[in-house]
Amino acid sequence: MRLATRSLPVGLGALGLVVAWAEPAGAHGFGGEGVLPFASWQLAWSAGAVVAATFALLGATWSRPRLVGAAVGRPLPAAFDRAAGVAALVGRAVALAVLALLLATAMFGPARGASNVAPLLLYLTFWIAFQVLSPLVGDLWGAVSPLDSLAGLVPGRRPGGPVEPAPQLLSQLLAPAGLLGLAWLELAYHAPGSPRVIGWLTVAYVVGQLGLVARFGRGWLGQGESFTVYFALLASLAPFHRDTADRLRLRPPVAGLATVAASPVLLGVVVSTLGAVAYDGLSRLPWWLELTADRRGWSLTLVNTIGLAWMVAVVAALYLGAARASAWLSRRDPDEVARAFAPTLVPLAVSLTAAHYVWPVVFDGQALLVQLSDPFAKGWDLLGTADWYINYTLVSPAQVAWVQLACVLVGHMAAVVALFDRGLEREQPDVARRALYPLLGLLVASAVVGMLLVLTA
Repeated sequence: MRLATRSLPVGLGALGLVVAWAEPAGAHGFGGEGVLPFASWQLAWSAGAVVAATFALLGATWSRPRLVGAAVGRPLPAAFDRAAGVAALVGRAVALAVLALLLATAMFGPARGASNVAPLLLYLTFWIAFQVLSPLVGDLWGAVSPLDSLAGLVPGRRPGGPVEPAPQLLSQLLAPAGLLGLAWLELAYHAPGSPRVIGWLTVAYVVGQLGLVARFGRGWLGQGESFTVYFALLASLAPFHRDTADRLRLRPPVAGLATVAASPVLLGVVVSTLGAVAYDGLSRLPWWLELTADRRGWSLTLVNTIGLAWMVAVVAALYLGAARASAWLSRRDPDEVARAFAPTLVPLAVSLTAAHYVWPVVFDGQALLVQLSDPFAKGWDLLGTADWYINYTLVSPAQVAWVQLACVLVGHMAAVVALFDRGLEREQPDVARRALYPLLGLLVASAVVGMLLVLTA
């Protein structure tokens, strides 16, 4: 943790550079002058003020933890359980079919990514869709995961037999690694839409995970498989969940975060995800685009990889530094504080990711319908959509900007609620408020910088 303390000034300096470079670009708001009635810097600093005001309001009205009790929720009628069970079975079949289609088109379809549906299946149908849906409907990936379906076929583990748990260090390393690997492919690699690369990497990942299942049992997926861990974490925000008796229950949104157990694995997952999201915003800024404009191939990949690693390091330094300051104020162990409050950052990852992906959902979603009708470029029209055109006027830049603003603001307010509630679980109200100031400062800074990155990209 000493390293985190020494790194905090570096992280703050890097954050300041991002703000300095982002503000001029956003002087007239998203997409240029006139798109929004306010300048981006005004919206950004207003978001920071709203986050601080939310904390002050909670401090004046909230004297005991409430989310743990609310997270229990109430059972839904049995008909919902039955419907969810049927939907899960259908979803598993669809997920397996999508995985098979992804591999088939990636390996045997057109070599150009623009003509191949595999990139859209990976980035839109899998990565973006489950990040958006998990906080809304619950652990959808856990219900339909093709990895879990295939894991049931892996030999060597008798159902119900003894299973050796995976070493925590292995989970701690591999869970964030898979997320960073996908982020690297999407954001840093010079050919993120290459179908053949996507196909071979998907095969390698699936085979590797099934090998770990053969070694540690099916439970490995929930311990260290990157996307099972991550999507389950996002699902803790959802109003729907299953209790220990596997009954479907309804609870207030965000309340489930109070039930997430602190662990080094989740800390690594959260920091890695936020770092990748931060780099996604950074890579869209004009000065970064100018920096990489003349680079091609692996030279571009190298610069992008350095940028991705830099942003992950900045996020880690800022969070660990704020956690150490909070630990000093509450006289707690810094490592334990960092692990305990990591789940409260989940709303940030969700909101910033949703804000960045508004455009792809609207326009790539239309492209997906076109390409699914002729997945192998054979002149087919399976869905009757092969001759559709992408409607770029479906939404306006102003509408997208307002949705992005709402995503960032709501996510940060939810993070403040989760942060304050977890603080009250651990300390008396006066001590909790004082100890949370460093982490609150981090959330305020995140709201300001996150808004600037989203609106100026």
